[in-house]
Amino acid sequence: MSKQFNRRQFLKSVGAAAAVSAFGPYVTHRALAQEVVNSAGVTLPADAAALDMQVLKWPDPVTNILSADWFRSNYRLAPGNLFTQEPLVRVDKELKPLPAGAESWSLSDDGLTWTFNIRKGLEWSDGKPYTAHDWVYSFRLGANPETGYDFAWYYNLMKNWDAVNQGNLPLEDLGVAAPDDYTLQITTDVPRPYIPAWVGFAMPSPAHAEETYGKDWSLDPATFVSSGPFTLERLEMDRNLTLVVNKNYKGDPKPFLERIEFNPVATGLFLPAYQEGTINLIGGNYQLDAPDIEVALADPSLNDQLHPYGHFQTYYVGMNTFEEPFNNLKLRQAVTHAIDRDTLANSVLPNLITPAYTMLMKGFPDEHVDQLKDYQKYDPELAKQLLAEAGYPDGQGLPPLEMWMRGNEAQVAARDRTAAEAVAAMLGQNLGLNVSVKLTEVQTFNDELYGKRTLLYFLPYQFDFLDASNMIGIWRSTGRHAWKSDKFDELLNRADSTLNDPEARSDIFYQAEQTLLEDAPAAFVFHPLNYHMWRPYVVGSDVETNAAGFRAVVYLNSSVHRTVYINNLIGS
Repeated sequence: MSKQFNRRQFLKSVGAAAAVSAFGPYVTHRALAQEVVNSAGVTLPADAAALDMQVLKWPDPVTNILSADWFRSNYRLAPGNLFTQEPLVRVDKELKPLPAGAESWSLSDDGLTWTFNIRKGLEWSDGKPYTAHDWVYSFRLGANPETGYDFAWYYNLMKNWDAVNQGNLPLEDLGVAAPDDYTLQITTDVPRPYIPAWVGFAMPSPAHAEETYGKDWSLDPATFVSSGPFTLERLEMDRNLTLVVNKNYKGDPKPFLERIEFNPVATGLFLPAYQEGTINLIGGNYQLDAPDIEVALADPSLNDQLHPYGHFQTYYVGMNTFEEPFNNLKLRQAVTHAIDRDTLANSVLPNLITPAYTMLMKGFPDEHVDQLKDYQKYDPELAKQLLAEAGYPDGQGLPPLEMWMRGNEAQVAARDRTAAEAVAAMLGQNLGLNVSVKLTEVQTFNDELYGKRTLLYFLPYQFDFLDASNMIGIWRSTGRHAWKSDKFDELLNRADSTLNDPEARSDIFYQAEQTLLEDAPAAFVFHPLNYHMWRPYVVGSDVETNAAGFRAVVYLNSSVHRTVYINNLIGS
């Protein structure tokens, strides 16, 4: 039975590791001498370790769990749901939607109805057919106000979702229908060309399981029903969750792995647990914290197992373009050129962040970082020139400014506070601005921001789904920022109505972000660096370098468990 890993165990394991180093590896697993077929009916690669070694071990405290049913809870969801249920579309390392439960999809001429063609022959682990009706039930479960779903806001792109969720319309009016067993239709109120990417973040709920076993069917292996490659073997709250191959899985591709374990490792103890062998992969929602990153980078035996990537989150200095002094374009542009992002990333917060010059980041769909980064490049001389042209030479005539951050001392991360203080210092050094950082109670901050009264602030935004409209759409005139651009709004409207021309749509996003950068309602500062880590014996296509140039197990990747396996380097 798994136990909570702690520092004492780590110190004991260091001694054990030293003994192994002195006397050689304690276990050697050679390449398979003959063809081996696993529990899923898949022939393992020639360099795979033995079947009993095909185990992927993740960290997860398995605490505060309400359900393992996606549409019951997201923020208190048991780990592994991406592995046990079959989405309509899956996402791989390239972050593109691929067929899964739906073998294809199409859009109506008016751009309002998406039709997903359910793959025939799919079944739940209990032999019941997997159909479009399961998806109608699932979305209605999430929209039903009686469910109290904590992730309901995400699905309000569906027609009538909010009205149904608020109890103002019946469930039958929700924009989802199943004309037959293998046809699912999702309707939106306006054209939304990104629905396939959006719907990839949804997992089906089996109506027949709840009807038979009640709403807690997903917490007991005896009543658990799976539609994906794995199913639940064990769930011990605060201790361990184990998945094994769903032998009735009819989808594709089937996994190489035999088991997936989620072990109770607390945040801050990932690296010791990794070194001890309790886990062999740190990825998805989990990454190393700053002290462990420093230790791993300094250790030659570990640093090549680290895989950093720029998280799909952007921190920026926002400026209220409706109020003095930031209703002055030249002043805003001066601010964008006065921030030395490279120094911030390399000296102030080394190994923790990567510079941001645009709202979108490298690797995100339809980003154009290389083409647009000069709009906010560090150029203190240009910044001073723009400041003088704004009427404030060397900062003369500007009042002291407060740059607000959301949260109190306990809520604001040390990294974020350090970054904000450094930015304030750069604005002082390069422009003569007197900027102080002010921590602000969350509700007050939100009220002032959405009321468009906050003058200067330091804030992040993180993606919800993999489409450029999601990241830059928050800059619409109807959004949370005190900035208005009819040109920008029109470009995003055009992007939403460009339905079957990805290249044209990408160019529209380029123009929209260019407009955003030219008008400078914000200075984009950094993207956090996430560090994933896995053992050299964890291999497969989804842990290789992607087209954007990084290796990571991004948490939306619902393909990694199908493609990775343990090779014969284990124990060597």
